[in-house]
Amino acid sequence: MADSRSHTTSHSLRSPLPAVMLFITAVFGGLFSSFDAAAAPLSPPFSVGSLGSIIILENGRKKPLDTYARNKLLQFSGKRHIAKASALEWLSRLFFDPMRGDFDKVFLINNPEVAHTLGIAPQRNRRYSYAALSHAAEAIQRYYSSAENKTAEQQAPFEKEIIRIYANLTEYRMLASAFSFLEPDDDFHVPAVDSMVSLPDIVSDPDRAPSFFDMLQQNHFLAEHMTRIQQLHADSLSAADKAIVRLTHKMYRISGSIGDSPPHLIPVFEQGHETWMSPWGLIGSQRSAAAGNPAMQAIVKIRDAYLRGNQASFDNAVASFDTIVRSIRLTPPLPDPSLELLYNKINAFFLAKILLGLAALLALIALFSTCRAVSPASTVTIAAAWVLCTVGIVLRVLIMHHPPITNLYETFIFVAWSMMIIGMFLEFIRIRPIGLLTASLAGFIFLHVAGRYAADGDTMGMLAAILDSGFWLTTHIITISLGYAGCMAAGFIGHIYLAQRLLFPRKPDSLTSTSRAVYGVFAFGLLFTVIGTVTGGMWADQAWGRFWGWDPKENGALLIILWGLIVFHYRRSRGIAGIGLSIGAIGAAVLVMCTWIGVNLLGTGLHSYGFTTSGAKMLTGYAGFEALFLAAFGAGLWMRRGMGMERPKPVKSATGK
Repeated sequence: MADSRSHTTSHSLRSPLPAVMLFITAVFGGLFSSFDAAAAPLSPPFSVGSLGSIIILENGRKKPLDTYARNKLLQFSGKRHIAKASALEWLSRLFFDPMRGDFDKVFLINNPEVAHTLGIAPQRNRRYSYAALSHAAEAIQRYYSSAENKTAEQQAPFEKEIIRIYANLTEYRMLASAFSFLEPDDDFHVPAVDSMVSLPDIVSDPDRAPSFFDMLQQNHFLAEHMTRIQQLHADSLSAADKAIVRLTHKMYRISGSIGDSPPHLIPVFEQGHETWMSPWGLIGSQRSAAAGNPAMQAIVKIRDAYLRGNQASFDNAVASFDTIVRSIRLTPPLPDPSLELLYNKINAFFLAKILLGLAALLALIALFSTCRAVSPASTVTIAAAWVLCTVGIVLRVLIMHHPPITNLYETFIFVAWSMMIIGMFLEFIRIRPIGLLTASLAGFIFLHVAGRYAADGDTMGMLAAILDSGFWLTTHIITISLGYAGCMAAGFIGHIYLAQRLLFPRKPDSLTSTSRAVYGVFAFGLLFTVIGTVTGGMWADQAWGRFWGWDPKENGALLIILWGLIVFHYRRSRGIAGIGLSIGAIGAAVLVMCTWIGVNLLGTGLHSYGFTTSGAKMLTGYAGFEALFLAAFGAGLWMRRGMGMERPKPVKSATGK
């Protein structure tokens, strides 16, 4: 690559295409091979794919178990795969064989100080297994107890990380014990000590310790014997009687501690009310009657087939469970998981991000290459990424039945999609390579940021009630998002202009072209911000009974509009030129981010529905970057002028001399 940048090696400069094609082959070869490895099952002859279509209820939304598994693994580890297992394979092992799952490295520890303080050997990928963290359980509990009593402002980064780890460990333990009622328990294993007690009535296999579920099915047996034993004197109890008393007491203790922790995958429809329960929750509600529940019996068969590695029995048991659940008359009926499973399988936004990264590299190569094939290759790659994003957005609309821009994740996706359109339009009107860089690099950045928000939970979660409304809300969100996209794209191009102004001040045609792009895109963003603000007022009038209420989000939109008007006023009156316009566009981008993310961090106002703990760091980092960039530009421009490298152009007199 060094040769391709050299002015003395003209052949390599003019022919970078072979190297580019080799790079593309390497990238995509590694990408698809990693997908193949990630998709490889834990036990190659056995697939748990059919389990992914089972519907589960979480936070009010009915979703496929495949989606639930992906969200949980992303929440714990920040990854969509672990080793050579998919998220569904990992969750299946955690459900049905938790002892093996305890050694999966699924817990991400971002702060290295935490691992050091807990006495855990640091891992290169910063991910640890439950078995490793369990050795530090007491220390984690101690630090958590100290940190939870503090407000978010008082908590140090170390304490916030401890709280996150503790929450993930707690949820992991709940998932690992979801089917523990089926695990053999030696405390239930009683030798035959009296012919009066027929142990085969309790468990059919005397060589295997019974499970809680086995004992639950023999509850009538224990109840009958306890009725008889209660009439006896304590000194006259036989060894078998004492065993029955011990078993009954153990069952009572366990029954008294039963909760309804996730996963909630068994619907119960009683007295006109629909309730979703976990297997343990169903046992706690129905006691011994739960043993005869058809859904519970199907779960027993699923687990048994999984442990035996019997593919046909597993798939049949899963199909039987799904049929049983769907036979319950629910309102509305259970959703068809096929679209969401397709959405998960395609993983459109991740693939689009990979393509945009490649397109950005090609666009950068086009800056220094005379090869005519590089720019078209970048254009085609961007187009493919845009198609993938469009497919992903359409699938989300079909799955959720509402516009896909009702949470921060979706707005970042939509803005990335819009930026690709803006960039390709600039390319179409021959503002090159600004258009390619805007579409690829800016789109890549926003898709990457969206991926960070995906780790906070289900990106297709239930809407806030105020957001589940009609035409004006949809129009408002689409137009204001287009306004955000325009302002952010203008700020991005503004960076390019300032870099060109500093590095290539002797290319006036290029500077003029970039400056016009900043102006046009900024005008587009300002126009749609105004439209979005007005339609937002119309929605607010319908939803809250007032057009304007000086809410922080409304104030942020007003600031963007006022800032844009000031910049355009000075631009029109010749008060500022390319440099001032670009700085103004960057300032508008900062205001957009403050309105977009910062308002949600305040925790106040009617629009504060997108709070995330990662938002503050991202906003602070972005503002800091912009401050450093502008300071570096100012210092560089001052140095160039001080060294006489830039001379002001002579001004012609009125006579033209």
